[in-house]
This record gives sequence, structure tokens and C-alpha cells, in this order.
Amino acid sequence: MLRAHALDLDFNGRALLADVNLHLPSGARIALIGDNGSGKSCLLQMLAGTLVPSGGTIIRRDGARIAYVPQHVLDDSSRSGGEQMRHALARALDADPDVLLLDEPSNHLDRSARRSLIARLRQFHGALLVATHDEALIDALCNELWHIRGGRVSHFGGRYRDYQADLQQRREASDRQLRQLDQERGQAHEALMREQQRAASSRERGVRKVEQRKWGGVRSATKLGRGNTTAGSKQLLIREQQEDIEARRNDLQRETIIEPTFALPAGWRREGVVVQLTDASVAHATETVLGGLHLRLDVGDRLAITGDNGSGKSTLARALCGDPSIHRDGDWLLPPADQIALLDQHYRDLPMQATPLQALSAQMPDWSQTQCRLHLADFLFRGDATAQTPVSALSGGERARLSLALMAAKPPALLVLDEPTNNLDMTLRMHLLQVLRVFPGTLVVVSHDDAFLQALEPGQVLAL
Repeated sequence: MLRAHALDLDFNGRALLADVNLHLPSGARIALIGDNGSGKSCLLQMLAGTLVPSGGTIIRRDGARIAYVPQHVLDDSSRSGGEQMRHALARALDADPDVLLLDEPSNHLDRSARRSLIARLRQFHGALLVATHDEALIDALCNELWHIRGGRVSHFGGRYRDYQADLQQRREASDRQLRQLDQERGQAHEALMREQQRAASSRERGVRKVEQRKWGGVRSATKLGRGNTTAGSKQLLIREQQEDIEARRNDLQRETIIEPTFALPAGWRREGVVVQLTDASVAHATETVLGGLHLRLDVGDRLAITGDNGSGKSTLARALCGDPSIHRDGDWLLPPADQIALLDQHYRDLPMQATPLQALSAQMPDWSQTQCRLHLADFLFRGDATAQTPVSALSGGERARLSLALMAAKPPALLVLDEPTNNLDMTLRMHLLQVLRVFPGTLVVVSHDDAFLQALEPGQVLAL
């Protein structure tokens, strides 16, 4: 159905993909995995024909119908993110494509919608390539994995759990090699120090012998020079060994998974009521979405909001953040607007034309460029490659990390997260959870991710 040969992609000044060769045959069931920003969405766009590669060729079978569903499918309707995704998936499948390319299709979907998605994709007879971080979806549908790492695509035939076991074995082997190289590096350093000390002592003895005339004339100078040359050759050899060790260490370290260090400081309020709703309701225009709400959250409380798509979870989350497009009625006690932070599941609050560095500098005008860069580095925006990339060109996971970075720079009294695990790879999901569990401020989380909510251990659950 689809073939790609020697694909290259330079994206916003960085080499994102290099020498990628792929074959997507009829009936394939392939999961495309990789860290956030590794190029999964860009590869799908190139295969779909909506993005032109920098080099290489893509061959599509004559007459092949290709359907592509991106991870962001916003329209102007008031439908929830899950409803919009379900609508986009239904349109793609109704077109009866030969090739179906999906980018994070289970994002925003509730349990029922996820089951329906899996059931319908199992009945799909064409070639399926799905970029996802959803382990359950991969295990249910896919029998082959394409892993993007370091701009290259590696292939693995088998289930995701088998791939994870294989990857863990390779990481353990890499760790053993690093320990061995660290030992060799220490030994090489000690050998160089000993050789330098020996050479210095030898030179000192030679100079004394020349001065004492124990070596005669030209012969003494020649012998002293020969000794210096021998010592220099030995030191050069040791330094070459050190360079070889460092090169091998760097090759191994490029395979190491980067784990970001988040720091979400709590708001400055330390006690008392943060949120209180009494007989409250929320509505779009004249249509009431939720009514009869009663809620109290103190400093440090954690609330999980659950429910099916379209039940009003995201509407309530935005109402808590003071969204003027949502009508509120009843009694609402909330922190001031500048003490509330929202991670929106569509990242609509991010400045799409700005770069991460510009966005943070605008929010924190008193910070120096160095402070901004150091803060962004904690969230994996390291160097100009990503810090200077427009937000509109960032992956979903990178946008999520930027939202977290902006929140952390200006501590909120109330932190509201709407589907925070959408678009995040496994490493980022795990670290986000660790941070939120120790976040001492007031936390409201909207999520379909049962495992994430269970690990977060919220004190209150509001089921809509």
C-alpha cells in the first residue's frame, strides 16, 4: 500500500527524521511509538501527503484511498474533545479507506468510546498505522511496532509488552557497558597521571645528569630528547584511549531515556477554603450543562472529575477557571483569576505564534533570558531546537510540557488539569504523576485515565 525510501525531514531548523525506510502492506497492524517530539505526527503527515519530506520518496499504490485523522480535530462546535474525536474517526472509517493513519485516536475518549473504537478497528481490513502512547490500544490491535528514536525508525515484530521487555534488557546491557566504561575511564586517568609524574621525574633526573656532566655533550642532549619523545608518545596513546572511551560513552548515553525534572511549586495560600460552590450550575448559551452542584475544596485537596464524553467535565473545568464563554449561576467562591492555572486538553490558551522562550519571557518579564532557559530546560526544552520553535509546530506532548512549565513559573492557588495524560509518553506520564502527588496546592483533575487517577489518590471524586 505504502512505501517510503530514504525519508529525511528537517523541521524548524532541526533534523527530525533521517534515512527512514518503511513498508506498510495491506492488512498491516502497526503501532508507531516514541517519545514526545520524536517525529511520529510528522511521519504520519508525510505518509498522508499533507507534509512534504526534505528528502527521499514515498510510493503509494495507484488508486489507494488513504484516510488520516490527526490528534487535534477541533471544530467550531460545542462538542467535547471526545465527541469531536469520535466524529472524526467515524468519518474516516465510513470512507472505507485502504490505509488508515491515526494520531493518538484514544485521546479524550471515555471507556465506552474506547471499547467501540477498538471493536470497529478490529473489523477494519485495510492497513492500519496508529501513533499512540496507549498500551491497551496497542496490545488490542497491533502485532508490529515502529519505534522512532534519534531520528531513526526501528522495527519490532511482536506485542508491546514483549518490546518493553526487550527494551529493558537493552537498557540493562547499556548500563553495564556504561559502568565498565566508567571503570576504564578511571583507569585511563590514573595511568595518565602516573605517566605524567614518571615523565616529569625522568626529565628532572635527566636534567640533573646533564648538569652534572654524567652524560657527555651531544649524546646527553639526544638521550634526554629521546626520553621526552617516548613519554609524549605514551601520553598521546593514553589520551587517544580516553577519547575512544568518551566516544563509546556518548553513543550509549544517546540511547538513555531522558527523564525530565518538573517542579510545580504550590500557591502562596496555606490554609482555608479555595473553592466553594453552592447550588451552582454551568451552561453554554441558553443550554444548561450541569446544575445543582455543591462542592468545597480547601488548600491541598484533590478532586477527580469523571464521566462519559459530553457529560460536562471540561465545561465545569473551564467554569472553575472563569472562562467568560461559559455561563455560571448560583454561588461561586473561587481564587482571583491570576491565581488559577488551567492545562486545557486542546492547549487553546497557549500563544501559538510565540516560541516557548517568548511565551515564558512574556509571562515572567522580570526573569532574565538565562533564568527562562534554565526553567524551560527542566521541562526538556533544551537549546534553541525546541525553545525557539513556534508553539504551533510543537507536538502535543511538547505543548503539554510547555503548559506545565508556564504554570510552574507562576504558582497557582488552584491547578485545574483537563485530561493531563493526553499526548504524554510513558516517561512523562510517570513523572507528571509523581509531581502532582506531592503538589501541596488545590488540584482538580478531569481524566478518563483510571490508572492515573487511582495512582493520584484524589480525596474527592465527582462523577458526572
